[in-house]
Amino acid sequence: FSQGRYELRGAVTQAEKMGKKGAAAPSDGPDPHIAHGQELLDAGRLRDALACFDKALAVAPSSQNAWYLRGVAAAEVWEQSDRSVSGKERMALLRLAWDSFSKVFKLDTSARSENLYLASLACAQLLTKAAGELESELDSDQRSEGIRHVVQALAQAQTCFAQAQSLHEQWGHAALDSHSLGSWGEATSLQMRLEIANLQAPTPCSSALSATAALQVVLTPCKMASQRFAAAASAPADTDELADADSESDTRWLTLHTEHLLAFVDFACQTLKAAGGTSGPAAVAPPGLSAEDATAFAAAAEAAWNEAAELSHALMCLTSGGANEWEPLALH
Repeated sequence: FSQGRYELRGAVTQAEKMGKKGAAAPSDGPDPHIAHGQELLDAGRLRDALACFDKALAVAPSSQNAWYLRGVAAAEVWEQSDRSVSGKERMALLRLAWDSFSKVFKLDTSARSENLYLASLACAQLLTKAAGELESELDSDQRSEGIRHVVQALAQAQTCFAQAQSLHEQWGHAALDSHSLGSWGEATSLQMRLEIANLQAPTPCSSALSATAALQVVLTPCKMASQRFAAAASAPADTDELADADSESDTRWLTLHTEHLLAFVDFACQTLKAAGGTSGPAAVAPPGLSAEDATAFAAAAEAAWNEAAELSHALMCLTSGGANEWEPLALH
C-alpha cells in the first residue's frame, strides 16, 4: 500500500495555521515566497513549490518554516517520482529533504517548537518509507552494504518518532495521529525483520548472543510494533486531514499488523524446529535454547498467531464487497 501525500500534507496544514500566528514580515521578506509555495503545494506543483521555498531561504536562511516546507516539497517530489527518474536524482531529492528537516533541528534552539515537532514527524515518515523501499529493492550483491543504510535510516526514524512523542508529552503538541503511529509501527516492524534476517544468516553478526538474548532481540520489536499498529488503527485522524486521507487507512494498518505478526510466527516456527532437531527451511537455531525459553517463545508465537487470525477476520469484514476483497481473503 502507498499512502501518497497524506502524512506530509497534514503537516503542511498545521504549519499554515502556525504561520498565521506570527508577526507580519515586510513584503520583501520570505513570507510571500512561503505563502506562494504553499499554494503550489496544494495545487500539486511540487517542483515549483520547491523553487519558492529556495527563494524564501535566499532571503531568510534561518527561517525554520521555509526549511521545513522545503523538506516537505522535496519529500513529496521524491515519493511521487516514477521509474523514469534516475536513481541518482531520487537519491538527491531524498538527501535534499533530509538536509532540510535536519536544518530545522539545528535552528530550533528552544527544543520545543511546533516546527521541530512537525519536522520530526515528517522526517521519521520519510526515512521509514525510504528504508522500506530500499530494503525491498536490494539484490544479493548489494544486500550487505544496502542493509547498513536501511539500519541507519530506521535508527534515525526511531529517534525522530521518539522526539515527536516527547514533544507531545512535555510541551502539549498534538498527539501522534494514526498515520504517524502506523508509520512508527512500520519502522519497528522492518527492524524486527532485519533482526530475523541477521539471526538466520549463515554467520549472523549476533552469533555471540545467548539464545535468550537473541530471541528477545526479535520479540521486543515485535511487541512494540504491534502496540503501534493497534494504536494507529484506533487513533483519530485530524479533522483537517480527513479530506485527503486514504479511505482505506484502517485496512492498511490492519494488513501491515497481520503481516508483521505472521513474520514473527514464521521465524518462531523455524527456530523451534531447528532447536528440536527438526529441519526447516532456512532454519538456524540460536545455540543453547533451553526448554523454558522454547516454551515461552512458543507461547508468544501462538499468541501472535491468534492475534493475526483475529485481525485478518476483521480485515475481511471491513473489505467485504470491495474491489480489493481478494487481498485480505488471501491473507486470511
